[in-house]
Amino acid sequence: MVQIKKLAFIVILLVISLNLIYASAETDWLIQEYNKRDRTVEESALALLAVNKQLGSSASLSSAAAKLKSYLDSCTAANNCNNKDAALAVWALKEIKDTSTTLDTATNWLINSRTILAPDTDADDWLIQIISPTSGNCVVNNTEAKTEKTISISAGYTPWQSVKDLVTQNTNNLIIDCTSLSSQVDSISLIKKKTISNIVNYFIREEIQNQKSVTVQLGVPCWGSAYRSICNQEITAYVLLALYKQGKNPDPAWLGQQSLAPLENAVLYELTEKQEYLSALQSSQSAAGFWSPADVASTSLIYSFIPSQSETAKKALAWIQSQRASEGCWPKPSNLCNIKSTASAAYVTSQAANATTPPPGNVTRPSERTELEDCDEPCLDNAGCICPTNCKRSLIDEDETCEGPETTIPTTEPGAYCVTERLCDGQLDRLGRCVDIPGDDCPEAEGGEEIGPEGGIGTGETETTPSETKADEGKSSTLFWLLMVIAALIALVGGSYLAYKKGLIKFKKKPSPEYKPRMKIPEEMKTPQQYQPRIKAREKQHPVKKFLDNELDKSIEELEKLLKN
Repeated sequence: MVQIKKLAFIVILLVISLNLIYASAETDWLIQEYNKRDRTVEESALALLAVNKQLGSSASLSSAAAKLKSYLDSCTAANNCNNKDAALAVWALKEIKDTSTTLDTATNWLINSRTILAPDTDADDWLIQIISPTSGNCVVNNTEAKTEKTISISAGYTPWQSVKDLVTQNTNNLIIDCTSLSSQVDSISLIKKKTISNIVNYFIREEIQNQKSVTVQLGVPCWGSAYRSICNQEITAYVLLALYKQGKNPDPAWLGQQSLAPLENAVLYELTEKQEYLSALQSSQSAAGFWSPADVASTSLIYSFIPSQSETAKKALAWIQSQRASEGCWPKPSNLCNIKSTASAAYVTSQAANATTPPPGNVTRPSERTELEDCDEPCLDNAGCICPTNCKRSLIDEDETCEGPETTIPTTEPGAYCVTERLCDGQLDRLGRCVDIPGDDCPEAEGGEEIGPEGGIGTGETETTPSETKADEGKSSTLFWLLMVIAALIALVGGSYLAYKKGLIKFKKKPSPEYKPRMKIPEEMKTPQQYQPRIKAREKQHPVKKFLDNELDKSIEELEKLLKN
């Protein structure tokens, strides 16, 4: 059991260490500062965006995601959300791919929290979409003009129905009554059709769920700080951005009519790709690269919405990077660093590092949605697609179908069907390459070159053998596992050192031997030992001295003999 716990602890350390390897100084600073005290919704949303962009995961800041969902759940239920906070929370949760119902509920609340200023008279058409599990009839009523229209509802899905004949220049709202249906209505949507620059756009003006009788408004939408409050340009920009990230294609007509600040120009460029908004940003940018006032957070957000290869973006990025403190936070010096500026800057600097230049002529405007002809046809447009009127859905994102979400990502399993670069039938090999199927009528390459069995072009003289291919695969595999082992060792050593410094691992010291006094045995205690004085041993004489002593003794003896005589 102890060994299992130790093994689990080592695995946890390894996972933590791998995250630390890929973490940056900006991410470390954000996570440490965020956890020091309770943060606002805006700080939580921006920090979550930055950490997710830097690490590719929001697990290191899961408390921020929990805070955003808790806020949205409570404020939508009480109908008292701050529209800017709600928009930032929706944006952040969408980017981390949150799948909870909180995100859909908050998005629907944002759509309906708009304020209507005046009747919208420039629409090409007004469409009603009603989805109900049962069939029946709904009545659309214009109480001001005293006109009405009955719509036949099919079970499951009803094609869009035009109600433009009910709308006049003075029409502010329409009442849609489906109380005759036997079951609850899933959703009722009001959609504005508008052609802009020869592009047909469909704007979802209102979307109401689980109600049989609703009132929809036809005026120009904008947003204030609270539910249907006085319109504010900055807040409207944030809400439009959040709804756009959610694929709701909001109508930016009101914001486009205002005198715009740089951030609002950037958001409108993100939504419409119109050059006039980018030109306005270029003319209002300072020589240093920021937009007045010199604020890191706003300049960073503006940078994230404009083409990264433009001179305007390059100047902005250079200024943002120049404001970084050595500790990895913004703005310098470090005593001025804050969560909002650091999160915004870290989000865009990571985006700049991962940015790639799109191929010429392959740029798609967000408003240029492809109109599909069949309900089962997958959407291949990264800006989304428009469904036929007889399909279940009206607007879909890339890799979805009008009959429901459906992935269109091709399989990469060996042997799967594919199309080669020369538009011939092919199969995927073990390396994921599309190779030509032998024996078909695939045309030869220019100059008499042949299409090889592995999809390459050859002259018939040289050919890659299966053994060479296996050798290349073996080298790649060996290098991959070698790098994985090195990374694991680095992570293990780093994690162990970190755990030792934090006191999670302690080494036991070998105890010193205990002193034990020697006790006398009973026999020694009973019989006292007799005292014996120590006698100093006689020193050994030197040979010369010994010889002299002997000679002196002999001389004395001879003298005594002479005296006796």
